[in-house]
Amino acid sequence: MLSDKPVLVWDIDGTLLEPKPVGRQALNMTFQQRYHIAGAFDSLDFSGATDHALWDQVSQQYPHLGLTTSEADGFFGHYVGVLETLLAQNPLYPLPSVSTLIPLLSARGWPLALATGNVRAGAFTKLGAAGLAPYFPCGGYSRPHVDRLGLLRQVTRFFPNRLLVVIGDTPRDIEAAQLIGALSIGTATGRHASSVLQAHGADIVFDRLPDAVVFLKTLTDLIMRKAQERNS
Repeated sequence: MLSDKPVLVWDIDGTLLEPKPVGRQALNMTFQQRYHIAGAFDSLDFSGATDHALWDQVSQQYPHLGLTTSEADGFFGHYVGVLETLLAQNPLYPLPSVSTLIPLLSARGWPLALATGNVRAGAFTKLGAAGLAPYFPCGGYSRPHVDRLGLLRQVTRFFPNRLLVVIGDTPRDIEAAQLIGALSIGTATGRHASSVLQAHGADIVFDRLPDAVVFLKTLTDLIMRKAQERNS
């Protein structure tokens, strides 16, 4: 039994929740309502991206609008309302095992956090609709000029000197974990196959999140093995 459990840091889209394009739809609708341009986010790669990075890319595509980083706050405040409306019509559901695994981990004292490219209000709009919001008291969220590594650095402020285990479905999740000295678990539940996540150096890869017994055994085996490697 681990006396000082590592922090389990979760991505949302494609990891905890099914990978529907509702976020892209809400961003497009918000941009069209505010700036009268349709499909502004359609050509962008959302895999492991942050909302503010996507905003920056769209701003550069339409220089005549004169959009600035300071304008992003108003945009994302509007976006959250649009997202709530879309989720009421087309809910996001937890991926298999998630709705039982997350409450069990919390009940057994595993610290849970988020590292998500969503703005904070958007993250909890999605998690709240799926019944998962109460399990994630803190995390790293999209902010101006913050990349995936920056999201994890936000998490370390809540858990200084604690080992992190990053769980995500994109190579960017795995790469950021490596850069910060965290362990990583890849889930091939989004756009990227197991082989891609393995090639980027994930410590463990699941085709889908297993039940709690298998997840916990695999996780504790990994943590103990890495501790032995560090001490040898």
